Amino acid sequence: MPIRKFGDDLDRLLGRYQRLGIEWIILGCTARVHRPALAEALHRIGEAAGEQPNPLAQESCCGMMAYLLGDVELAKAQVEAVTRAVCRTEAKRLVVLDADCYRFLQLRSRRFGAQWPEGFEILHSSEWLTRLVSARRVALQAPRELAGKRMAYHD
Repeated sequence: MPIRKFGDDLDRLLGRYQRLGIEWIILGCTARVHRPALAEALHRIGEAAGEQPNPLAQESCCGMMAYLLGDVELAKAQVEAVTRAVCRTEAKRLVVLDADCYRFLQLRSRRFGAQWPEGFEILHSSEWLTRLVSARRVALQAPRELAGKRMAYHD
């Protein structure tokens, strides 16, 4: 099995999707490496709804892992790097795919000095998708074998 460079597939997508938009996506370490197709799926959904979601170029770790390992200084540096990168985009909303990154950025980033712009939103991708579906901007269609069955999303 060939060794994949961190983010190879997502770096390919950046050239296609990099533009100023109101939404920016942070995938998180796990999705960036193991599930880069999720970025493309989120783009297709967003574009179908008339949104312009963009993956954050040169995404770094949000700082959660460093925090959990007790390296507060590294966590602070990583939070600051993510905050600066997002603020440079002038985005109004950040959509986060990874639940741990979402929780860290939403609940703990300010403790480490992150200063998000006034009115800035941090949403988990499931919240963003719920808004799009509720506003009837996109419709979800279940595969035939699941039609009529109740489903739940678990990150």
